[in-house]
Amino acid sequence: MKILHTADWQFGKTSIPKSLQRQENALLELCDFAVKEDINEVLVVGDIFQRHTPTQREKDTLLSILFEFERSGINLRIIPGNHDYEAVSGYLSLRTFLVLKNGKFFSNIHVYDTPGVHIIDNKYVLITFDEKTPKVPKIDIMEELPVIVAYHGLVKGATLENDFKLTTGVDTRTLLAASPIIDYIALGDIHLQQRMSGSVPIYYSGALLQHTFGEKSAGFIELSFGDAFSAHYHEITTVPRLQTVEVEMSDLSVLDSIDPSFITKVRFHGTVEEKKSLKLPELKQQLLDRGCVDIIWDFKLTSATKSVRRSKQVSTTSSLKSDFEVYLNSLPSLQLDRDKLTSMFLEVVEEVTHG
Repeated sequence: MKILHTADWQFGKTSIPKSLQRQENALLELCDFAVKEDINEVLVVGDIFQRHTPTQREKDTLLSILFEFERSGINLRIIPGNHDYEAVSGYLSLRTFLVLKNGKFFSNIHVYDTPGVHIIDNKYVLITFDEKTPKVPKIDIMEELPVIVAYHGLVKGATLENDFKLTTGVDTRTLLAASPIIDYIALGDIHLQQRMSGSVPIYYSGALLQHTFGEKSAGFIELSFGDAFSAHYHEITTVPRLQTVEVEMSDLSVLDSIDPSFITKVRFHGTVEEKKSLKLPELKQQLLDRGCVDIIWDFKLTSATKSVRRSKQVSTTSSLKSDFEVYLNSLPSLQLDRDKLTSMFLEVVEEVTHG
């Protein structure tokens, strides 16, 4: 038996160009892969939508894609994530799917919005977990079928996109204690694909596609249960990847190597004087032609520029000191240590001026 593990679709318009089209292509690739490999079970571990209150267009677009899964006979097993609930009321934005299923518009879209044990077509056991879920008692069928625990949330020890390791979150031992028999733990919420340590396979599938330039993962995991368990990660290939290119303004030759098949953010490093020497309109057009969508200027001041700014700051500080002393002299009735107050005032000015 094979299952696809995916999470963090976060469907919805973002600042990335053609974001809805990118997301639509990624989901259709997921559907096509399942059809090609004759896989009819897809486990979606949370964060279907980008926002707590998706727009009607976002809902309609996603529903049209989900009908492709429906027509292909693919079961989508959805565990809601934190993005799928309204922040204030706690209303589940996926209830649209439940209404459509109850109205017989869908037969293969399943939403598991409460923790519990679910026997899926006598093929496998799905345990939807949260921190408040008591330990699931052993049932006989667990001896015969694969047991999967699904959890959307942060797990202690997981790595974020910036390589920071979480020191908070659910302990893997808590997840492993959710059931007396576990064959796989499917995680969602962290967008970086990774395997957690444990006595059974514990995986974050990562996001289905990059949602920001800082993200790396874009894909899903193919699980195979049988005589031998296997988990294979597949990258999404039909959606242009996001990348950030660092460019020193003293050497712009790296711009010639930018791959136009990527969506690129360029971060320039250099001095203000180097920026002034560039033909900015031509440079910006060159970057746009290569698929660049964002330009960040990161400038360093030359010693000459710093000297000019420093002289202006000294002049400003001197003027402020004079004004402050005039202000203190206007308060003759108060017993004040004027020198100490002036010194403290200048320290504050220095701190604000130089950070």
